Amino acid sequence: MKRPVMKEHGAYTSSAAAHSAAAQETAQLWHIENAFVCSLVSTMPNIHSVLDVPVGTGRFLNLYKGRTITGIDLSEDMLKEAGRRTASLGLLDVDLRQGSITALPFADKQFDLVVSWRIFHLLPPDALAPALSELSRVCRGTLCIQTYERASLPERLSAKARRW
Repeated sequence: MKRPVMKEHGAYTSSAAAHSAAAQETAQLWHIENAFVCSLVSTMPNIHSVLDVPVGTGRFLNLYKGRTITGIDLSEDMLKEAGRRTASLGLLDVDLRQGSITALPFADKQFDLVVSWRIFHLLPPDALAPALSELSRVCRGTLCIQTYERASLPERLSAKARRW
């Protein structure tokens, strides 16, 4: 099966991965998103296994403490950053793997919670249905997907210029 490539930048490089979390942690939206996932996890006591795809730099890993955690990402460099975060947090039961959201190497209904954050707007249209199908296939409990409507290129460039 052919792996989809993200539309604009592909898998993150090592320099982008290393600076991704640090650059975004100062953004207000980042804190709002973390508070949402924290609230979700804390209100669900029967979560024993979590799949986070794409896991990226592991930004939510500390929120899953005490559970079996699996993280999937297309980028080896993002996985290395997530591995460093795992070690710094002292998390023991974490499995980080390289893989695609459209071909998850897990049994049906394997995870109590599946979190998929900041990926769907980057996937090509023909990968959306397979990705949703795979996430729902491996989830036996709660599936949490974050997505947003993509702004036009001029709007994105304008917003980026304002941030600079």
